[in-house]
Amino acid sequence: MKIVAFAALSLSLAACTAPNGGGPGQVRAALSLSYAKTGAGVYNDARYGLGKVFRWNPGQEPVDLAIVPVPQASLSVTSVPVGKSTASSVTGTVVSLNVTATDAVKAQIAASASTRTAIEYTSPTTRDSSDTRGAMADFIDASPPEVAADWDLDGAIAANADGASGPYYVIVFKTVETDSTTLKVDGTSGTELSVGVPGFSADVKVTFDSALLAECTGRQACLFDVRIYRPVINAGGRYDFLTQSGLRDAFLADLRRTTQ
Repeated sequence: MKIVAFAALSLSLAACTAPNGGGPGQVRAALSLSYAKTGAGVYNDARYGLGKVFRWNPGQEPVDLAIVPVPQASLSVTSVPVGKSTASSVTGTVVSLNVTATDAVKAQIAASASTRTAIEYTSPTTRDSSDTRGAMADFIDASPPEVAADWDLDGAIAANADGASGPYYVIVFKTVETDSTTLKVDGTSGTELSVGVPGFSADVKVTFDSALLAECTGRQACLFDVRIYRPVINAGGRYDFLTQSGLRDAFLADLRRTTQ
């Protein structure tokens, strides 16, 4: 999926305000909403379903592995048949900036914009599994040699035992199915705003790529969330998984590579 280009970014660097001050001009940033984080989950570019599994080495694109059946007993389903819900704090990714800036500055621009944005979605149905770890273990136990080889579980276990950071296994544990999604800026439909960012002498004009949201029309899984696991062999000799916290942002950053 291609990220939409913005004509507003054609200004020359000489006409812009540098991060530490400088000449006059408008600082402009373009934010992609590809796999944008929100308070209700992550915008689901690829419409991943519940139980989708990836093999992931940090710093590399995640690899699709399988869709694992999630036990019905572990599943919580909540529906709002009529009406609208809101996912606040939409944090996109700066894909273009007409001045030179560090990754930290770009992250600050995205964070400043997120405080004034939301995604409005209609008639949501949320599916949330409490036992994705068990679902993966059961899937592997059903045909251990084939799945273990396909997922390269032994290699991942050996690498992590030697102190490596990964490979990890990532599973979609939550989806939010909706009829439509719309970007809201300061409470109304829009695709632009201006934010103050430390280090810039003027506000930064931010333009959002909202074309992705328009594509999520018709009943689709428009939001999702993931859990991340390290593979192990447990005391019973089975393949098993241990939860890894603090890696979600890094995984999403690598997932965005698939759209660029």
